[in-house]
Amino acid sequence: MSSALIRYHIAHLRQSPATGVFLAAGWVATILLTFVHGQFMAANRADLSLFFSYLPWVMALLVATLTMSVATEGARGVTERLATLPFSPFQQLSARFQVYWLLLGLWLLGFAPLVATLYYLGEPDFGPIVTGFLGSWLLAAPLLAVSLLVCRYAASAVGGLLESLAANFGLLLVGMPWVASWLAQVPGFGWMPATAHATLMGAYVPFTQGLVNLSAMLLLLAVALLALSAAVNRRTGIPIACGGMLLLLIAMVPSVGWMQLDITADSLHTPSEHTVRTLRNQGVPVTFTLHVSQNNPDVPAQVHTAVHNLTNLLLNLRAQAPKQVLLRQNNTDASTDAAIRALQAGVTEQNLLTGTVYFAGLEADIGGNKAVMPVIDPARQAVQEYDLMRLVAQAKANRKPFVTVIGNASGWENALADSFHITPLDPALTGTTLPSPTDVLMLAQDAPMPQPMLQTIQDYLAKGGSVLMMTDAYARTYPQPAAGPDMNLPSSLLPQWGITPTSNSVVADPALATLVQQSGQGNMPYPFWLTFGVRNMNDSLSYLLGLNKILLMEAGSLQLADGMTYDILPILTTSPKAHLVEHGAFMQTEPALANTLLNDNASGPAEARTVAAMVSGHFGGEGSATGNLIVVADTDWLSASAIAQAPQNLELLTNMLHALSGQHSLAHLRAKGAQPRTLTHIEAMSAALSAQSAQTEADIAKKLSEVGPEAAEEAFTLRQQLRDIRAQTRTRLAMLENALLAINLVVVPVLMGVVLLALRFRRKRNEQ
Repeated sequence: MSSALIRYHIAHLRQSPATGVFLAAGWVATILLTFVHGQFMAANRADLSLFFSYLPWVMALLVATLTMSVATEGARGVTERLATLPFSPFQQLSARFQVYWLLLGLWLLGFAPLVATLYYLGEPDFGPIVTGFLGSWLLAAPLLAVSLLVCRYAASAVGGLLESLAANFGLLLVGMPWVASWLAQVPGFGWMPATAHATLMGAYVPFTQGLVNLSAMLLLLAVALLALSAAVNRRTGIPIACGGMLLLLIAMVPSVGWMQLDITADSLHTPSEHTVRTLRNQGVPVTFTLHVSQNNPDVPAQVHTAVHNLTNLLLNLRAQAPKQVLLRQNNTDASTDAAIRALQAGVTEQNLLTGTVYFAGLEADIGGNKAVMPVIDPARQAVQEYDLMRLVAQAKANRKPFVTVIGNASGWENALADSFHITPLDPALTGTTLPSPTDVLMLAQDAPMPQPMLQTIQDYLAKGGSVLMMTDAYARTYPQPAAGPDMNLPSSLLPQWGITPTSNSVVADPALATLVQQSGQGNMPYPFWLTFGVRNMNDSLSYLLGLNKILLMEAGSLQLADGMTYDILPILTTSPKAHLVEHGAFMQTEPALANTLLNDNASGPAEARTVAAMVSGHFGGEGSATGNLIVVADTDWLSASAIAQAPQNLELLTNMLHALSGQHSLAHLRAKGAQPRTLTHIEAMSAALSAQSAQTEADIAKKLSEVGPEAAEEAFTLRQQLRDIRAQTRTRLAMLENALLAINLVVVPVLMGVVLLALRFRRKRNEQ
């Protein structure tokens, strides 16, 4: 193709003042939607997911405005002038398409300040950013081709604009889950949800998630070729249309769909080698049945996303373990019989506020042994692979795990009765055997036990058993009356395995302090009750997935030894501000004065401390089976009061027992993306101001404990300072957001204006 056509269309765009206006308007609209409508700063996510969700719609509008001048070329004589040149109609159209597509690529590069802003605010994953822009540029190809086709046959520029908008918005809307579900209710369109991935938005979404998918690329290019073929005469267009159809057919081949590159930092979309190897080597194939409502438009979008991701995982596993992984889908909206099959399988019916119901569950069948995931939980998307393999393990075992509990269960065993067989055992028993079977041994209290029972625990671990142990910081200081020469605490076994629990000391961490009610003083932060968030959890452990609030009450500390032959992983870790406080000082400290007196009563420097850990290894020496041990340095975290304040404590217990209940293959799985990437710069600013606020609150509490008019007057002054600090926090964050918004709105349009002025000045000089 001659470069003359390329230069002609470039000159046309450069000379048109509307081009710069449309491009600048596109930048401004996208940035405003991201920052203002999408609440970019408030979302606290170090990614561009919000930006990429708005970009296709802005790009559809931009493409329509750029191409609407094509509709008036006939009236302006441009068509006749181009017809006199020695180029075919397709060459002319292709040259225009290439120039406009290149322009849209340059327009996307104009969002570099937004990427720089994201890196200033946090530590994003670069993979989804790169693939997101690549996918956006590829998506621009079919949108541009359709707009050129529509405007070529439009009667006027306005008509071309409106028709292009309608066509492009329609193509984008068809790929939205809620539209597909709504259309599925129309007779004859029940197939829509199953083919939602074969749409422009369905092909675009994987790119925004960090995937370079060959099938998606071929689909977008195929649609562009088909649209371009329709814009030229039949003789020229048929070969182009055949090429587009060929690409489309290749894109629809299932095996091509798994030719993709996952460039996310944590390989979020790639099943682990251990999972694939486990499924390949199992003797009997596993049949997965998805019981999902596909035609209900009221199903929440996050449920659609979770089901879509789980389906992709299953299809990926089926492709990598052929004949060992089978997949079936039961559309529960198709008939009453389909809904009954879901209920019989154990899938839970979910009620919606609209009065309708939906199903979203998964059933696994291995040789007639079945297990079910009653609900596909959107909150557990980061550990879907773990949940899937846990389902496989349950189907293999064909029974609930058996958990033997030594100590008082304090009522939580009733909540776990549907998932486990709970067998209580008296810690004072002198027997040397455990009930059979025992998949997990749980030591709910750090109470003295006979030496034979302690030896039984050691032997159980040496044979590859799994133990969940709770320790008490006060157990050694205040031994039980039954303690004697032949009795000892279970925690006395831990040092030989690389874990030493501290005694007579509790951990106090002002950064993790829990708000407690104080009579006459309102809610006060209490540093001896620790509330752990995602930043204080080991996100590599799958049983912590989806948890964001774990409460430990008066926890001890675990010292983890180096150089051991065991694999030791921390589970819960405090902030670097944590202290160890002796029991006597702790008992004498009033809750209202805890933060003020913390430094005076602390033993040792402030540092991050481990309060829960996991040990795996050969507890019986080399050659023995691999055992697993989880230690939590608190016996009160499963009390009724703790679970009432932090219900996720019970969820953590359930996850731990599942991970330990003979399903050792699950220990190889790790949560992917469990800890979201956040705007760390904003969090650091907020944390610094919050620390200043906490110190002022502690000073107020101290002054309120004193008597006299001077103390009361000073407390009033401190309260005023506290209000000023909180107002300052809001003001500083708002100023930062406004400054970043202004920079992103102004920088690129100003640079573009400078470049255009320079080009115009250069052209005038050449004319002179």
